[in-house]
Order: sequence, then structure tokens, then C-alpha cells
Amino acid sequence: GLQIGLDHVQRGAARLMNAILKRIPVVRTIYDVIQKLVQLFAKKDDDGLKSMAPVWIYFGGKGGDQGTVVLGLLSTPQPVLLGGLSYMGVLVPTAPVPVGGGLLYVPPDWVEPADIGMEAVTSIYVSMGVTSGQYLK
Repeated sequence: GLQIGLDHVQRGAARLMNAILKRIPVVRTIYDVIQKLVQLFAKKDDDGLKSMAPVWIYFGGKGGDQGTVVLGLLSTPQPVLLGGLSYMGVLVPTAPVPVGGGLLYVPPDWVEPADIGMEAVTSIYVSMGVTSGQYLK
């Protein structure tokens, strides 16, 4: 009864908000990009693994002197061999529109899974880091 009514109201509100946002050209473009990114990153490959997974990249390795840590996306869970050494392909998006960025190959011990969802990654980049505190405790 009441829950079904609330769900109906929430869906209606979401549709209304989507309709309003899509009328603003710049917002519509960013909104569409975010929707496409979330769909792309949520896809699973044949092994059932997410094709893009949020990761922390510790430039220079973890431990020792504190270095730079970057929030990125693992492009594939399998390392590649370059010059006889293993490397992981990671995408580092750009802010505020995270469709650009760089594909970097880094040593596997520089990469650590980030325990946050794709919505968090997208929000952090689109907000240029303003929403970091909401997702990173």
C-alpha cells in the first residue's frame, strides 16, 4: 500500500527531475555522459568480472615516503607483459568530464582495489573532488 505509493512518487519525481535536467544543454550533456559511463563501467566481461573496476594507483609504490595516490579504473584484471615485466592497464579520468584521461601501464604492486562504487568515482570526478568527503572516509 504505502510503500507502493512512495515508490510511485519517487519514480515520478525522478522522471520529472530527468526531464528538467535534460532541458539544460550543458547539464544534459554531462548527465548523458555520466549515464553512459555508469552503464559502461557496470558491464561484466565473460569471466563475470567487472570490465572496469575502481582502483587506487600509488605512484612510486605503497609504503615508504608518501607519494601521489590517484583514483582510477582498472581496464582489465589481466596484467600485460612489457619488456618482460608485468604491468596493469589503468585509466585515469579527467575532471570534470571523465570521458577523457590517460591509459597508464603501472606495476601491479602500485594498484589496489578501491572499495567504492562507480557512482562514487563518477561523482568525485564530475564534482572535481568536491564530493570526495562523502565517499572517502
